[in-house]
Amino acid sequence: MKKHVGIDVDVTKFAYDSDNHEVDNPLHPTKILKPLRRASRRLSRKQKGSKNKEKAKTRLDFRYYMKELETKG
Repeated sequence: MKKHVGIDVDVTKFAYDSDNHEVDNPLHPTKILKPLRRASRRLSRKQKGSKNKEKAKTRLDFRYYMKELETKG
């Protein structure tokens, strides 16, 4: 006997099914990628070998770390 499942899509949660399971909304790529793009642009504009370039690289590395944490779920 096959079991039928009803799925409801919502704004606050991605989906609900008839077995009372909820699926969270996936993070939108633009929300994650926009700070990465900005940090990358800022890094590329810094003078090679400068202290400010090192700081910008550290900020970019942190953004990649945060992206990794957010996408793991």
